[in-house]
Amino acid sequence: MQIVLASSSSRRKELLLCLLADFRIIPAEIDEERFMKLARTPKELVINLAKMKARKAVKIGGGDKKDMVVIAADTVVVLEKGKKWEIISKPLGKKNAREILRELRGEIHKVLTGLCVLQNRTGQVMIDCVASKVRFKNFSDKVMEDYITTGKPFNKAGAYGIQEIEEEFVKNFDGSFTNVMGLPVERLVEMLEDVGIVLRKDWEKRIKKMIGHEI
Repeated sequence: MQIVLASSSSRRKELLLCLLADFRIIPAEIDEERFMKLARTPKELVINLAKMKARKAVKIGGGDKKDMVVIAADTVVVLEKGKKWEIISKPLGKKNAREILRELRGEIHKVLTGLCVLQNRTGQVMIDCVASKVRFKNFSDKVMEDYITTGKPFNKAGAYGIQEIEEEFVKNFDGSFTNVMGLPVERLVEMLEDVGIVLRKDWEKRIKKMIGHEI
């Protein structure tokens, strides 16, 4: 059986390496803008995107001829304003990163990850959505500019990686820390065990060492 991660994200790769010693990476890029226009809720969006990524990875990897288990995920940052919600995407540049971080500063936002585990041999598809809440501090412009200067915000939803800025930016969070990183490990472990995948025996220790938190 071949295990596939349908993502080019270095954070997802690092997290999955804590669980599994061997897997293949097949980036499955899709037209996310089209799905954003059709989705009625952020939850619906991330679940649909994760499913589409998993199915595309199967096609790319020749899954019709192989026994594959594909892991796919899609993460969005959501800022709620009354009954309305806004999806905060990846920044387009320094100016946009600055705008995003100012919008999130001092506010509570949600991080939603759609998770899909697809076993092509049996046709089994497991899907879920994991949500976490993050409250940002009223960090200074200098702290923000120092982070933007590193270049790290530019490939991340919400213009930040929580493992990089937790002390300076985050006042508190509720829910899965690894979900905010882009791969909710706790839920993924349950899904992988359900399809018979054997995990590293010390995966919890590996995750704790990586993120600096109990899971």
